[in-house]
Amino acid sequence: MKKERQLSVFYRQKVGDPFVSFFFHYNLSSEERAGVLCPKANFGESCAVCEIVSKLFSDGTEDSKKLAKDLMKKQRFFTPVLVREKESEGPKVWSYSKTVYEFLLKSMLDPENGDITDLKSGTDIDLEYGKKQGKMFADTTPTLKRKTSPVSKEMDEKEVKEFLNRIPDLNKLFKTTSSAEIKQMLNIFLNPKEEATASDSNGTEESNDNEQTEQSAVDKALDELSVGN
Repeated sequence: MKKERQLSVFYRQKVGDPFVSFFFHYNLSSEERAGVLCPKANFGESCAVCEIVSKLFSDGTEDSKKLAKDLMKKQRFFTPVLVREKESEGPKVWSYSKTVYEFLLKSMLDPENGDITDLKSGTDIDLEYGKKQGKMFADTTPTLKRKTSPVSKEMDEKEVKEFLNRIPDLNKLFKTTSSAEIKQMLNIFLNPKEEATASDSNGTEESNDNEQTEQSAVDKALDELSVGN
């Protein structure tokens, strides 16, 4: 595993809960590499992707299950941090997996560790990350530093407060994805050739083609998966 060290301090003071999570759908579009927010899991709205994922799992075939796993919602956690040796760059937002979240939560609930987010007596976190041999994706392994440390030895109290005020609103990091938008994205994913043909049209014809494609792509796929279940 390639080792790289990143020391971070977590802040509870402004955001209340240092752990903010969102659910994303990945692989729908090459343009949305960071994924798109799931309307159902995040906002309680309908989600065509969640619906088709459920149908794909029910279908039972290996190909269907593989596609379902690629499209199913995945949870990511976000926390404001200070990166050691890059303090001058200001607060940053760290994105990490549920496995890392569980480690952090356990560490914070352990009374022997105290409040690791405390500005004066908090605990930095070492990150070791890289791709292990034989694995497709990189892993992140966090460990707590043995000694506590203040958020900064150089900044006075006023400067620290100003620094904290620069922490971004974690709930506004990503564009909200509506049910209609994610259905259209799924439609393009299921029928890229038809969508390309529709985009070459213009005026009313383009609008009608898009509407017809949306109806046929998602709904037809769901109808076909429902047969025999």
